[in-house]
Amino acid sequence: MICFIRDARPKIRLARAAIIAILIALLAEFLLANAQRLFVYSKDDYLPLDGVDYSALPPGEDGSYRIAPGQSLNYSDLPGGIFSISFRIRYQDEAFLAPLPAPTVKITASDPRTSWESDGFITVVAEQIAIGEGGNTKTVTLYASVKSEQTEKLRISFSDLPDTVIIDGVRFNDPPAWTLSPLRALLITLLILLPSALTILGLRSEYDPDNLRHRIGIRSAVLVTVLFSMFFLSFFLGKNEEIPYPLTGAIRYYQPYVQQFDAFLKGQLHLDVPVSDEMLGLENPYDYDSRVHASPLWDRAYYDGKYYSYFGIAPILIVYYPYYLVTGAIAGDSFVLAVFLLLSAIFLPLTVIHWAELHERNRIPLPLLWGGAVTAFLGSMMPLIARSVSPFYYIATLAGNAFLALFLYLLLKATAADSLRRRCAFYALAGVAYGLLLHSRLNIALLAAFIVLPYLLFRVILRRTPSTVVAAPAVSSDEGDIAPEDAQESESPRREGIYKKLFTRLYGSVERPKPLLFSLLSLGAPVAVALLALLLLNYLRFDSPFEFGTTYQLTVSDISYNTLSLGNLFPALYHYFFQKLNLSHIFPYLSLTRITSGDYGHYVYIDTGLGLFSLPLMNGLLLSPAVLALRKRSAYEKALLVFALIGVVVLVLLNFSLGGVIFRYTADMTSLTALMSVFSVFALYTAFAESREENGARAAYVAFLLFFLVSIVTSLLLSISYNANLTKYPANYLVAIRDFFTFR
Repeated sequence: MICFIRDARPKIRLARAAIIAILIALLAEFLLANAQRLFVYSKDDYLPLDGVDYSALPPGEDGSYRIAPGQSLNYSDLPGGIFSISFRIRYQDEAFLAPLPAPTVKITASDPRTSWESDGFITVVAEQIAIGEGGNTKTVTLYASVKSEQTEKLRISFSDLPDTVIIDGVRFNDPPAWTLSPLRALLITLLILLPSALTILGLRSEYDPDNLRHRIGIRSAVLVTVLFSMFFLSFFLGKNEEIPYPLTGAIRYYQPYVQQFDAFLKGQLHLDVPVSDEMLGLENPYDYDSRVHASPLWDRAYYDGKYYSYFGIAPILIVYYPYYLVTGAIAGDSFVLAVFLLLSAIFLPLTVIHWAELHERNRIPLPLLWGGAVTAFLGSMMPLIARSVSPFYYIATLAGNAFLALFLYLLLKATAADSLRRRCAFYALAGVAYGLLLHSRLNIALLAAFIVLPYLLFRVILRRTPSTVVAAPAVSSDEGDIAPEDAQESESPRREGIYKKLFTRLYGSVERPKPLLFSLLSLGAPVAVALLALLLLNYLRFDSPFEFGTTYQLTVSDISYNTLSLGNLFPALYHYFFQKLNLSHIFPYLSLTRITSGDYGHYVYIDTGLGLFSLPLMNGLLLSPAVLALRKRSAYEKALLVFALIGVVVLVLLNFSLGGVIFRYTADMTSLTALMSVFSVFALYTAFAESREENGARAAYVAFLLFFLVSIVTSLLLSISYNANLTKYPANYLVAIRDFFTFR
């Protein structure tokens, strides 16, 4: 588009850009908004009502159904694949004006993936139905978000129904309607036009960290992510309810963090939950069928006749204890999730900003850097994780990602520190953050270890500073000699003789012994203390420092049979990288999927998930080969990228082999891969900007800014989806957001 509009006056160029943006938006409206109607829908999917047996509520003479409070409309012997249910509804009393509560639709089906009958949840979009004056009829369509191959029963019911309603015209799987949203088209137009307008008007100034206005402006990205997080939490996380202490109910019914906190206050490691005699007498309590009638705790560790929590204790130390000391109560799940979501909202954007200050100085346009900082947080899918049901599962993931972001930020601050004292202070704080990461989510700590290796070599041992940082002369002080900051790879002196050159590259640029020792101790000591504490905790609970409790987990299968195997690599890569999202014409258009290709030769836990490449931002990982081929990028940056990619693949294999598939396992990697994608975009843009081809740099700028915008929109839509293990927010919220994009 830049090539088409470049040879004209600014006003004409803007007009041309606007025309192109409008055409693209209209094309997107026609093809994308109506994708299901155009490419997915088939008349064979339509399920007529004929032949359906109404098992509970017979129709009236006119074929309609009267549902009084406490009654429901039931169907049985339905075929599979119920995508939508449409019906007309009104109050029997035409003078009754109260709004109807949201309908509840439940589909009970036999789930072939399990060995027991389940009420297999099928979630629908449930609207608040407003009936107008005079008993006007309202047509309602409820959309199933999970498709079942076999549907046996279906029930339409209402909670707190104030009066009898009349339902008629029930239809299944109506064809999706054609849709056109002028507001949505306008937003798409503006999103496409914005980067072109900035370029044409000359507002594409590069970020200068020495410019105060630039620094203030770019940190507004952090304000945006924090405010968005608070707004998101207020809408979708629900009301926070603190828990009185001492606990008023039976301890077995509280979540494991609360149970563990209670155990700590009682001076013990095991949960204060009695074990039934039946459980104590089982030969193999880890077999689901054996213990199903022994009143076991679910998803706890069971060892030597006692229950334990296998979840890391960092959230207890960081949130539960301080909250208890201040209030005398235990923090509710919503408060705990909010703390870690806000930490991610602060430190993920700051990590992006500090990376650019160190590695891309004066080369990244302000809008592109701002967009990258915001996208890194939203693209990490942490808001989606904060919405999950059974929050204790996701507290671990959210806390781990929060401490990972804090750890990376502190490492960058240590790199830029101008004195040994400041550097060691940041290293010590980074070590504490990594220790908390170890005690939050071990899988994420393992992933972080892969990027620590090149950091230790290049930033701590060799003290190589980013080539974009202005070098400082060597200084001496009472802190010890500080190595010059200008020992850069691109400026290393050429020496004659391979051995002399190797000696100079390795030994001659190594940090002086005293500062090196201080740096290593500052970073390593907190990590060592946290690791030893973790091993000791394991030993005291499970008689082995290397047993974290997962072997003794009481879950859907005997975890001891799950082993790490290279044979799992290809299905693991599919599920964690290529498993697609479910695309629908129904707002918010995206939802998680549950896909399995058999049992892979052994039992594998499968739940709703997503592949990394189904998120637009993560496709930035595909730019990695191009980044590695750039000659002007340092060996450190390339090593960091390679080690991070290896770490992601290793963790994918580990998660699939020992855990299975669910989107919270994918979230172990989303923060780091989001940062990797953003940094890859920055590196490639810098390469274009330093080339002599001005059109290439402009085109790259527009393309990458649009890439960030699309990633933000996609992440937001997925974050408010309503299927899978996600908390259900009030229906009127969904309707309000949907109506913002759709004119009716």
